[in-house]
Amino acid sequence: METNTERITFKVVSIGSFMQVMEDQVTILNRPAIFLPESKKKWGNEYILFHDKFRDDIIGMTFYGKFFQDKKKKQQFIRLFDAIETPVIPDYHIVCVKHKGLQFDRWSDFIKDDPKSYSAIFSTAFHWMEDKGEYDCETIMLVKDGDGYVMGDKEFHFNPDNCLFEEVPVEVK
Repeated sequence: METNTERITFKVVSIGSFMQVMEDQVTILNRPAIFLPESKKKWGNEYILFHDKFRDDIIGMTFYGKFFQDKKKKQQFIRLFDAIETPVIPDYHIVCVKHKGLQFDRWSDFIKDDPKSYSAIFSTAFHWMEDKGEYDCETIMLVKDGDGYVMGDKEFHFNPDNCLFEEVPVEVK
């Protein structure tokens, strides 16, 4: 079942570190992942699907895509379809953030500029490192201009001009 019926444009800034070729041998599944010793890994539930021909060149490309619901696993995913050759301002940017320390809270740490948008912390992989007392995380976000996140006492907003999250001053209340 589709979550939405509209075609949305997504610019891929960065993606998760786990890639798997699906059974059809032409589709790539991508999601955030933390690789642990002894070949173990932890990954985020939600994922992105795209054609294998884009595997090596996907960063920086813009695609038409849609949100879907995986019926078996009840997980949301994004399927990226056609690459867009002409320059367009994308509806959303797909950005993967890798960090150590605190774990993102999907609801309280994400700053959504437009409450009606699909902007969100889309998928997170994390692992608690007992010896360091912190998390090792990889998080895929769907963002637009003005969206951001809070990490500890710092706030970061996405800048679509350079495709980076930039620290912004936080007002002390």
